[in-house]
Amino acid sequence: MELIWQGLAKAAELVFGFDAEVWAITWLSIKISGSATFVSLLLGIPLGIALALARFPGRSTLAALVNTGMGLPPVVVGLFVSIFLWRSGPLGFLDLIYSPTAMVLAQVIIAWPIVAGLTMASFQSLDPKLSLQLLGIGASLMVGGNIRGQTRVLTTATVLETGKGNFDVAIALSLILLALTFAINLFLTRIQQREHLRWPRLS
Repeated sequence: MELIWQGLAKAAELVFGFDAEVWAITWLSIKISGSATFVSLLLGIPLGIALALARFPGRSTLAALVNTGMGLPPVVVGLFVSIFLWRSGPLGFLDLIYSPTAMVLAQVIIAWPIVAGLTMASFQSLDPKLSLQLLGIGASLMVGGNIRGQTRVLTTATVLETGKGNFDVAIALSLILLALTFAINLFLTRIQQREHLRWPRLS
């Protein structure tokens, strides 16, 4: 319990003391996750609607791929994205490995099947659970490299501090991440509830 209280005290110190590095890490986390979410919505929503309402050759196979994609392990995604973006890989010439863009790409691959699947379920009059994976720790760490000031975000910073034995700082960063995740999920849940009230379910 003492360790938890130390983490709470450290979180308050870092947040309300306006620690420059923590706020920079938090802002980068928001930018990367926000960008990945936006792209995932652009890709996932139209596909989910098409799978729910349209009938076309290959629809079952595509739906199966979306359902499979909803369970992709972030570490596996990170591995394959790293291989493709590695300097000797097929897309190495883009020089994106260990960059925020690579982290966005990995998170899009993780998130867009979830968006498509939830959209498809919603339009099929099911009752989907709100399940957004905005932050893939394994994928971000593998393709981002956890570089200070460039690709270090809340998840990777937490892993780093835990490995160094700085449990109070790790707990503080985790609490900041949890608070941020709760705020985002609360916002999305309220939007979802309003949409359910506004639009009748399709029969």
